[in-house]
Amino acid sequence: MPQEAGSHPQHRIEWIDYAKGIGIFLVVLGHVLRGLVDSVGAGYEQELLAIDQWIYAFHMPLFFLLSGLFADRAVTKSPRTFLIDRFQKILYPYFLWSAIIGALRIISGQNKGTTLPQFFTGFWTTLYYPIDIFWFLFALFLVSTIFYGLRKLQVPLPLILLASSVLYGVSVIFPLWMSWDPWLRVQTYSLYFVLGAMARPLLTTPRPPKALGLGIIGSVVVLTLCIYFQFLVTPDPNPALALTGVYGCILLAKLIAQQQWMPLIRHWGSASLPIYVSHTIATATTRIILQKGLVTHLYAHIVLGVMAGLLLPMLLVKGLERIGFPYLFTLARKA
Repeated sequence: MPQEAGSHPQHRIEWIDYAKGIGIFLVVLGHVLRGLVDSVGAGYEQELLAIDQWIYAFHMPLFFLLSGLFADRAVTKSPRTFLIDRFQKILYPYFLWSAIIGALRIISGQNKGTTLPQFFTGFWTTLYYPIDIFWFLFALFLVSTIFYGLRKLQVPLPLILLASSVLYGVSVIFPLWMSWDPWLRVQTYSLYFVLGAMARPLLTTPRPPKALGLGIIGSVVVLTLCIYFQFLVTPDPNPALALTGVYGCILLAKLIAQQQWMPLIRHWGSASLPIYVSHTIATATTRIILQKGLVTHLYAHIVLGVMAGLLLPMLLVKGLERIGFPYLFTLARKA
């Protein structure tokens, strides 16, 4: 996902890319499974629901927490420099890919009753209401900008954490008090962004944590048992479950980075933004091709759909790099 303002990509911390790689794998898997519920997933609804709840319990909180890790460094930037950075890395891909995905859905017949002229005439509404999966980029822009403003005013991190906790509590107690979805996302996820900023000294220390394997297994077991017994399972991520999953994911990322296992996951992480904005094209196309080819095996759809959703966007990134055109995903130049 977007590199936070003030971070130094030339000195990337490997486990962060591994954590993003695990996270984007779960994003693609979750969307593939949801796309199969009404087709080859018939008869497996309970199993798919359980996996869906397991994934959605923590995978987006993970991205907000990782995005907050270096957010405090942005305070040294001027407001103009900060906003240019936010536009180049978040708003630009948000608007561009909202247009691309929206147009493709109309062309493919998914959005029946809407024409391309109607879509682009009303596209200005994306200024305040995101399309589909692009809520993440919109919410990340809002959260990071609010955080920057508060830190510029020298508001202490513990006080910002308290405010974000109160916002989350309000969203739980009064879920219908605000109808603007982006603000509801801010209420739900700002807590994890702030926790990422506060936990940076602890999480970025070069000293490897002890008992990595035990911590990973424990997190998976706790999360799985909670999903099985429907304990703490809520429509929006419950902080207790979310932080359990995030903790396990970070430990797993640190373990595989330490052992240099599966470098492909690190590449998924470094390309997490391109994968995020474009993977639904690859997964939907793969599902349609398999269905037209009369492939009805659920696991074939899952494996091939996830592979397409991860690998095809990466091939697109590599192709654009070869021709020196990175502007399909960002306006920011590599450091």
